[in-house]
Amino acid sequence: MAIHWLEYDGIFCNIEKRTKQLEELRQYLRKYPTAVAKGYKKTKGDIFLKIVRLECEQSYDDLDMDVNSLFDKSLRRHSRKPSNIEYSEDLTQSIYESV
Repeated sequence: MAIHWLEYDGIFCNIEKRTKQLEELRQYLRKYPTAVAKGYKKTKGDIFLKIVRLECEQSYDDLDMDVNSLFDKSLRRHSRKPSNIEYSEDLTQSIYESV
């Protein structure tokens, strides 16, 4: 299993972009049902930013999702676990709401 750290939303993100980013993640989870996503919230800095720990079979270079591009639905991928985050059961549930 590979682990990917993804972020979406944030203080400068509008609701339309956040919705597209979340739908990109949900589409991935529907397409790959063995993947597991867990939601985290920032505790310092941009507290509106959402972090997702995605466990899946795809490697860093082969992730079948729009990440780190300039499109509205693109999520940002980190090369390692971000600092100042804590697990959020509410956020995790909201990710899976319409999967």
